[in-house]
Amino acid sequence: MNKKMLGTIAGLGLVASSMLGGIAYADKGMGQANLSEQNAQAIAQKAHPGASILNVEQEKEAGKVIFSVDLADQTQKYEVTINSVDGKILQDKAEKLAYRSSVLVQEAAGQELNDQEESKLLLSLTKINLTDAINNALTAFPGQVVKAELEEEDGQLIYSVDVLTSAGLQEVVVDPGNGKVLYNELESADKEDTDIQDNDSQDNDSHDQDTEQSSNEQGDQEDDDDQD
Repeated sequence: MNKKMLGTIAGLGLVASSMLGGIAYADKGMGQANLSEQNAQAIAQKAHPGASILNVEQEKEAGKVIFSVDLADQTQKYEVTINSVDGKILQDKAEKLAYRSSVLVQEAAGQELNDQEESKLLLSLTKINLTDAINNALTAFPGQVVKAELEEEDGQLIYSVDVLTSAGLQEVVVDPGNGKVLYNELESADKEDTDIQDNDSQDNDSHDQDTEQSSNEQGDQEDDDDQD
């Protein structure tokens, strides 16, 4: 999962303060680019109409100065690599999203936040609190909450709630904008059983080796006694 330091946050129907505005733009002595970050955004959005910009970075790759633009629509996340000199798209990757939050996350240009500032900014954009998210997760999947937190994942702001149910550990994703359960995944009980069996097998193998070694040592000792 893609988790990173946050700057500007913007959600569907949510507007962050103008003082936070902007898209991430890293220019660290990489040379002159003909394209601006706005040009790169426009090119990427033309390739994927309706997709929202998550992040824009200038990088140097294989001797070329490029823009890497991350976008997302309702079903997929895109990573578009653009030549910063002529504006040609060098690469366009698509990854299907397992879910879509109503709150998107963007990085701000030249802005660094400490953990406290980051948490405060994230919380200011949620429409429901962590307690509500937990209650919604438990309504859908009754059980005992093991862990719950607000986090950014693949450009989306979510509540991640782990619930231990009778069927196993459920990983539940709740939308911080509307409280809806967006996604859930049951950790495989078969996998847990396999892990336990593998551990038992390793323990048994180790025990058998120790027993065999002990038997060999005992046999060698008896041979020495016979020779004496």
